Amino acid sequence: MEKYVIKRNGEYKPFEPFKIKDAIEKSFLSVSIAIDESVFENIITDLQAKETWAVEEIQDLIEKNLFEKQNLISTNKINIETKYLYHGKIRD
Repeated sequence: MEKYVIKRNGEYKPFEPFKIKDAIEKSFLSVSIAIDESVFENIITDLQAKETWAVEEIQDLIEKNLFEKQNLISTNKINIETKYLYHGKIRD
């Protein structure tokens, strides 16, 4: 079954996982950390829970996963989640 994203304007669009992957990659690159594919894989796994997601719910999942990853990177003091918020958000 096809998955959908509910945009901020209420419009339903087909789910496009490449947008999530792009945002995550930009987040890691913005803080000069090697991209960790497991973050993307964890988010995609979480998104299997239902067929339709609001864009805000997807962003919350991304932020949660980036925050968890950041806590594992103890040698890097740069806030990956904050960089995501300012540079890598999924565009509507």
